[in-house]
Amino acid sequence: MDIQSALVVGGDSLIARALRIELLSAGWNVLSTTRRQEKRNGWLNFDLKHGFYSLPNAAVEKTNVVFICGAVTGFEQCANDPVGSREINVTRSLEIGRSFMQRGTRVVYLSVMLFLMVNVPD
Repeated sequence: MDIQSALVVGGDSLIARALRIELLSAGWNVLSTTRRQEKRNGWLNFDLKHGFYSLPNAAVEKTNVVFICGAVTGFEQCANDPVGSREINVTRSLEIGRSFMQRGTRVVYLSVMLFLMVNVPD
């Protein structure tokens, strides 16, 4: 079997850090993205707000599976900037997923939805 290559978008998140460790221990080549400016081996500076086309071609072409783990998660930030949060959490994340899928790359999109059910007496 060929060595698998993964791109982990939002690599600094709690889930993405654990995923990176597991993939590396399984022998995968892993490139993770971060908004942090410091240079780290195996990491790519990338911000979801800039979208798919700001990713380097080498990262796009060498990827077998993309894990989209990045998002705006702070309640305060989402409340203060709902338009910007939606742009990153929905529009750009879906753009990246669709762009990779059109290239034949498998995409795993992590999403958390909270459903609150309330029973109201008649």
